[in-house]
Amino acid sequence: MAFALDNYLQSGFDYVVFSSVVAMYEDIRRPILDAITAKDYTLAA
Repeated sequence: MAFALDNYLQSGFDYVVFSSVVAMYEDIRRPILDAITAKDYTLAA
């Protein structure tokens, strides 16, 4: 999940919408977000 999100964020899209039942749990979501290396994005939860 982190790899796919990171690629989309680095591709220059204006918006990236990610929806996953699995990522609704903080203990799963946090490692995914921590693995993203893209810069200059805003997380809206």
